[in-house]
Amino acid sequence: MLRITRSLKIDRMKEERSDYHAFTKSVDLHEDTMFKRSLIDEPGDIYPGCEHHFDLLMLFEIIFKKLHPLFSIDCGALVLYDKGLSKIVKSYLSEYSIAEGRVCSATISNPVSLSMITTQIAEFGFPVLKSRENWIDESGENHYPHNSTENYLFHCYIPLEINNEILGTLELHNHDKELSAEGLTFCCNIADLLAELIIAANNQPEEPAAAVHPHTNSDSGLLVSLSHRLSLVSSTKEILQVIREYMMQVFGFTYLEILQECGNDKKHIILQSLFRETTKQPASGSFHQDAPIAIDEVLAEFSSFITTREIAVDGMENRGWTPDYINMLKSNGIQTLMAAPLRAGNEFLGVLLTGSDRYHTLTHDQELLMQGISSQFALALGNVLASDRMKSQLEELNSFRQKMEQEQLYQQEEIQMPGNYDDIIGNSKAMQQVFNMLTNVAGSETTVLILGETGTGKELIAKAIHNDSERKGNQMIKVNCAAIPPNLIESELFGHEKGSFTGATERRIGKFELADKSTLFLDEIGELSLELQVKLLRVLQEKEIERVGGKTTITTDVRIVSATNRNLMEEVEAGRFRSDLFYRLNVFPISLPPLRKRKEDIPLLAGHFLSRFTSKSGKKIDGFSQKVLSDLMKYSWPGNIRELEHLIERQVLLTKGPVMKELELPADSKVMVVEGTEFAPIKTITQNERDHIFAVLQLCNGKISGKDGAAKLLAVPATTLNSKIKRLGLAKKHIV
Repeated sequence: MLRITRSLKIDRMKEERSDYHAFTKSVDLHEDTMFKRSLIDEPGDIYPGCEHHFDLLMLFEIIFKKLHPLFSIDCGALVLYDKGLSKIVKSYLSEYSIAEGRVCSATISNPVSLSMITTQIAEFGFPVLKSRENWIDESGENHYPHNSTENYLFHCYIPLEINNEILGTLELHNHDKELSAEGLTFCCNIADLLAELIIAANNQPEEPAAAVHPHTNSDSGLLVSLSHRLSLVSSTKEILQVIREYMMQVFGFTYLEILQECGNDKKHIILQSLFRETTKQPASGSFHQDAPIAIDEVLAEFSSFITTREIAVDGMENRGWTPDYINMLKSNGIQTLMAAPLRAGNEFLGVLLTGSDRYHTLTHDQELLMQGISSQFALALGNVLASDRMKSQLEELNSFRQKMEQEQLYQQEEIQMPGNYDDIIGNSKAMQQVFNMLTNVAGSETTVLILGETGTGKELIAKAIHNDSERKGNQMIKVNCAAIPPNLIESELFGHEKGSFTGATERRIGKFELADKSTLFLDEIGELSLELQVKLLRVLQEKEIERVGGKTTITTDVRIVSATNRNLMEEVEAGRFRSDLFYRLNVFPISLPPLRKRKEDIPLLAGHFLSRFTSKSGKKIDGFSQKVLSDLMKYSWPGNIRELEHLIERQVLLTKGPVMKELELPADSKVMVVEGTEFAPIKTITQNERDHIFAVLQLCNGKISGKDGAAKLLAVPATTLNSKIKRLGLAKKHIV
């Protein structure tokens, strides 16, 4: 399936596989010793006067060596096009060799015309994920990276774009799995960095730049050095220190500030100062928070523009800046501000402001360099902020779990010792089979589906499975899918972020997160809507969830035990339940017998409930009369064990004396004897007719007319039988 990460759409293009991999004569392989050479130096080592040479292949290999273990990327290619998008002018290829246990890289410098498949890739204006099956369906064969014969299963194509111009494509290929959403966002930032480096390398001026920036000839090396410095930091303060050094020393600015977005009131972008320094302040800088600054008109475009903007301080009154802020700039002698947006992927982080004490305009090369520096700074800042958010979420989750334990949301009596099924009463043959199945499955991690009528004790079986498993140290989390409104069930299961919908005044942790390292019991699973079934299936397959309104995926380790009183196979045939979800849940089904199929357990269950409710009520009732026991055995119990429990509870309150002599059964409790031992409700003539016709149709495999048809056995015309079948609501799905 083709996934598009931006709001653009293109027609699917059916073209042939690229023959670009046939050209291997100009391949320049680098020996492993070349890659051990130090590429990244300190900023002072790459300023003018140094003999440092910038090698894009070496940089790409360094990046690939980082991406390979992070996202299981097996091959990466940096493909560069001409301006007309008609040729591949150069390619850089890095591929992990399992046989050699190392990364092999090559530069392919022979220009090659685009084929049909590579033309399609070159026209991608947004990141695209494709699988081998997608390519075969669209073009008849898979796409192979240049100079590689590996038949990769998953592909990712990220355009290298600057100012709406496609410079090339960053290709990433995997054997085992598709690139995750986090991996795609991270690699998009890498692609932006590579595009900046390519532009910087292609736009080095032959003449020295203006005095305000004497380092233009070393722009590429400076960006590489900055990337190295930022890769070593682990906090916001360290990042700001690095950026201060580069922006104030390289450009000679006298003012530096970072404004971070802290809100949006639908009319303004609200920014707050994260860092500010001028040449009049100590070299260490000052880290503080100012009053929020509301910005509209021109500066409201900060969240959408991608290039550096120049702002004259004298004209800031008309652009939404507060007077106090403008006076602060003027008091420091600032005449001009340069504003560069800080963006990590699609997330707007804030604005990088640099100021000068004179009126001037950046050259094109200086603007590109500043844009490259701000892009790397935004990437590093985004990673640190994401790490901080993750730590905050973990702390919040741990705090919530501790609070739940302190408030005793789940009673301790629910926790039983392994193998202890004391709360499950029964010695019948049917229940002995259930106990054997519990013993076999409880200690595993297998998904369990508990089937049975209402009131047969499905939740007790789920507790027994959990309490006899390795996860018994954590509370089992329960969700009744039928008790929660359809519009809230997704939030209940997966959680939601603050503001994700009306009424979401705070972040909510979903049941899947609460059940991490534990068991999640989904009762009445058959009541889920088809829309939510799709999302639940994805969680079961990927073991990852996304909160409602959230942007990040959360990995969970949850064992699923589900239950239903519906016939899920009939629901699947009727189109009300997804077949793929059914087979995912139906790994180890346990069918609980109704109480009418285990009559020998009724005296045990009745005695258990009698003991419980006499203890609670303080009454002394020793047992049942023979008449009460006989009535209990004759009743069909449509409500099963739950009905028996409530009936005994009620009768305990009504009983006077040490023996329960009377039992008030429901008014429609008339029963009949079947085959001398079984009891069943009395049926109407229509019900008996339907059951009889159904049994005969099953015997005839659904055949109605003819020699072996049901009509002949029933001694009625085939047309009459067809009319009865329609009137009684029978269908072919009931028979076959």
